[in-house]
Amino acid sequence: MELKVWVEGVARVVCGLSMNTSCQDVVIALAKSLGQTGRYILLVKRPGQERQLLPGDRPLQHLSRLGAPEVRFVLRRTGPSRGGGGAGAAPGSPARPKRTKPSRARSPSPGAPDPDPLSGPKEEAFRQVLQQHGRLQDLQAQLRALQREAEVWERPAHLAAGPARVSEGALEALRALEALGDQEGGPGGPAGPGAAAEAQRGRPDAAPSQLRSSTEAHGRRIQELHARAAQLEQELQQAEEEAPRPLEEALQQRQADDLQEALSGTQRDLRRREEKLQGGREEVEEVEEVEELEELDRELRQCKLQLFILQSGGPPRTAASARRSRSAVRHHMVEQGDAA
Repeated sequence: MELKVWVEGVARVVCGLSMNTSCQDVVIALAKSLGQTGRYILLVKRPGQERQLLPGDRPLQHLSRLGAPEVRFVLRRTGPSRGGGGAGAAPGSPARPKRTKPSRARSPSPGAPDPDPLSGPKEEAFRQVLQQHGRLQDLQAQLRALQREAEVWERPAHLAAGPARVSEGALEALRALEALGDQEGGPGGPAGPGAAAEAQRGRPDAAPSQLRSSTEAHGRRIQELHARAAQLEQELQQAEEEAPRPLEEALQQRQADDLQEALSGTQRDLRRREEKLQGGREEVEEVEEVEELEELDRELRQCKLQLFILQSGGPPRTAASARRSRSAVRHHMVEQGDAA
């Protein structure tokens, strides 16, 4: 996050801040970027108001609570360095700096805090919650002041003593509430404080009723802001709870896709192996049949040769030899017929 600080009429931007960055860290970073030693203070300016920040204050929290358009941070040098002065030095009376054209210069970020871990919608919701809490505190303080003014007006002993003095205090409180109401609601926001202040200028005797009506209006506004802050906190918590769900669903879907792809590859590999095995079996059977046919063909040729020798009147044989030859021929013929 960034913070714009005016240094001698020049706007400088300090980067890398978080909601917990202190005023002292911002002042140290600006002093290092300027290259000048001395004692500095950080002022927060609003229309008609100027206040010095303490070393432990958080500038970004002030900015989110008061609103960026109305707030301006100013770095002022109060004197020479005395043993490494800090951010909370007492203000002096320096000479009025010469006004120059604002330029945007970036200063190095302080090294103390780390950047805010929240990002995107979570950071915006967190800033809205802080801003709503700050406005609630301001409205409650103004409400207590109005209640005290109303109690003073309702006391009979003080009606004749000083109505003018009390009405002036009520007017100041009503003007402050009007500014807060305009900042919060805009053109369409509640117009009670502004109308009450106008009526108070013309009719001092109507101050008690105006104070009561303004108190009731701002009490309702405080309740609305409380409800809005609770709703923002609930939405932030719900967003934090629902954030991991899409990641888990995507991881489960990816694992399922990987398993399905692995299963499909295994099935394809198994089918290819079965086809190869079936083809190998068929080749083995064909080879065995071919070998058996060749063997039978050789035996048939041998039988035919022996039969031809017998029919052509070969060398004389004994009766036993002739019987064995005929028996062998018949046996081969039977085998040939079975094979066919």
